[in-house]
Amino acid sequence: MRSRDGSWCTCGSLHPGSQSHLMISSYSYVKQSISQAPNNASAWNYLRGVLDHSCTSYSTLQLFVQPYTVHHSLSEEAAEVIDLENPLPSKGSQLPCPAAIEFLADIYETEGGNSLVKAIEVPHDASSLAIRD
Repeated sequence: MRSRDGSWCTCGSLHPGSQSHLMISSYSYVKQSISQAPNNASAWNYLRGVLDHSCTSYSTLQLFVQPYTVHHSLSEEAAEVIDLENPLPSKGSQLPCPAAIEFLADIYETEGGNSLVKAIEVPHDASSLAIRD
């Protein structure tokens, strides 16, 4: 099976959609790391590697990624609800996060069709949010 970038996926005994305990732990670890330091490119690269290795579509994390693509004041409104599966950015994080915007654009690009328009609009929308204060 080919991954998003066209290279061969090294799923081993994992089938697309199935997750071992190790993969679930990796997802939790990287999501927590991203929530603590959203602008750490290494964490986003690690997340991509985990998803590519397990042949998991990036779109499965769209709900997790979206809060990192908007200005912080917009994500603070939902801070009262704690989602352990999809942790929100930590207080004081500099948002929007460029790596999250890129990740979301990759999701839209992979979906194709009308989502390609969204992929082009994501950086423009996020940059206009970054100017507000």
